[in-house]
Amino acid sequence: MSACVLSIANQKGGVGKTTIATNIISGFLHSKTNQVIDILEVDNNNVSNSLKSSTVVNFKSFNLLQGEDKIAEQLFKVLDGKNAVIDAGGGDDSLKVIEIVANLMMIDDSVFYIPFLKNKSGMKNVIQTYKAIRLHSESAKIVFVF
Repeated sequence: MSACVLSIANQKGGVGKTTIATNIISGFLHSKTNQVIDILEVDNNNVSNSLKSSTVVNFKSFNLLQGEDKIAEQLFKVLDGKNAVIDAGGGDDSLKVIEIVANLMMIDDSVFYIPFLKNKSGMKNVIQTYKAIRLHSESAKIVFVF
């Protein structure tokens, strides 16, 4: 498995992005690679203080007020031949994460997981997030989680 960015994004908060990042994807990656998995939480409105680094995950939290360059630098640093999981916050945070991954020229090798609620508003957010990814790449993989 070559290194890639696995981003959990949706413009809606409360759809399970952090749960998917920490409990499902990082555990799966760790079992496949036996490496500590880096999780970068990028969220201006929420810091998951309950998430701690362990022998399975290395957890770092950022908000966009720290600057996109700092987030891009951290992402570039942690990749170095291994996978990274980005837990993007809702709203513009998800859009900025998509842009950062695209600007680092890593979007074509990325996998985006888009969790959503099965209602009209949930579908609207999924479509907006999908379009934002496709604006930057036709080949990025997208997985819908519901």
